[in-house]
Amino acid sequence: MSGVLPLIVVALPIVSAAVLASVASWRLGAWINMGSASLQFVAACALVWSAGTAETQLVLLTSLVAMTVSWFGHRDIAALLTARSLNRQRVRLYHVGYQTLIGGIQGAALGTGTILTWLALVVAVAAAAAVTGAARGPAAGVACSRLLVSCGTGLMLALLGTLLLGMIPDLAGFFLLLGYAALAGLVPLHSWIAKAAAEGVAPGATIVTALLPNVPILLFIRLSIAPWLLMAFGLASLLVGATALHARLDPRRCVALAGMAQLGMVMFGIGVGAKPAAWLHVMLLALARSAVLQSQCSDMIAWLTLALLPLLALYLLAGPTAAVSPWLLVPLAVGMLLAAWGMLERCPVSFAADWVAATPAWLQVALVVLLAFAMPGPLGGWFCVAAG
Repeated sequence: MSGVLPLIVVALPIVSAAVLASVASWRLGAWINMGSASLQFVAACALVWSAGTAETQLVLLTSLVAMTVSWFGHRDIAALLTARSLNRQRVRLYHVGYQTLIGGIQGAALGTGTILTWLALVVAVAAAAAVTGAARGPAAGVACSRLLVSCGTGLMLALLGTLLLGMIPDLAGFFLLLGYAALAGLVPLHSWIAKAAAEGVAPGATIVTALLPNVPILLFIRLSIAPWLLMAFGLASLLVGATALHARLDPRRCVALAGMAQLGMVMFGIGVGAKPAAWLHVMLLALARSAVLQSQCSDMIAWLTLALLPLLALYLLAGPTAAVSPWLLVPLAVGMLLAAWGMLERCPVSFAADWVAATPAWLQVALVVLLAFAMPGPLGGWFCVAAG
């Protein structure tokens, strides 16, 4: 996408990262991070106003979540410094990685070609590793290594698929699907996402697990990949993620696996031709996951919102799935019900302790409710046109 606004949206976080690399004070760094993220949201709103495509919708979603996460950066970083999960040098690494990650995601969403998108995702994966590895301790190092290995392998497979696009389209589609599915935290290269969610810096984990996987889903909507491949990989991710939710896991791992299961539903929806419903669910899922993580997995309303999304997806996808094959409804329904049940079992019975800090989470829950249950007609049409 060409123009001044896309350039601003991509350049602003990259320039902010360069500035933050020279800032020694973590307090000043937190304020710069917040100011830059807020400016990025304003630019994203202007971009969506000028071009209402799926790409600009993803840019707006990314900037909204990044802004709300950054608003409480001062509080979160102070707590992490007190707990010795971070030191001052690692805070600087976290801030630089945070802004670079946002720039990479936005660049990949707005990329004008497959190679440019791939290069932007390389930057995003490197920044995600920096954000994840910023936390002290061997567990964060292991999570960072696993992210690099899984996503690096995925990027190489995706590059191979990109190079084969003009020669062997079917094989290229397979490699593209396998490669970009790794970045989305889907089977078979999915193990990194739960580790990154649990061991990384908590605010950064929101960006890595709730925003980075959305770019590959956008690519699956845009690329010509065999529908049966999308359905097969989607069902596999749904069933693996939903089954894993019933193990004894910490809350952040649960959120990551719930996201994996529901993105599997999204891939399946793209495969059966329900692209508008699939794209809407991407938005709902990102907002709901972000709300749960920003409330430190302790807010019942945010948790219930994420837990009940599979039931909404089942309602939206039942018709298109039955049109392709009624038999596919069986594994789809089993996976979605397992995912909802697994999350409901772990639902907290309390609300966030700090009501002020929970405001961004509740704002995102309100957006989920608006988009899912009370979407105005023009807004619904906007989503359909953009995804189609």
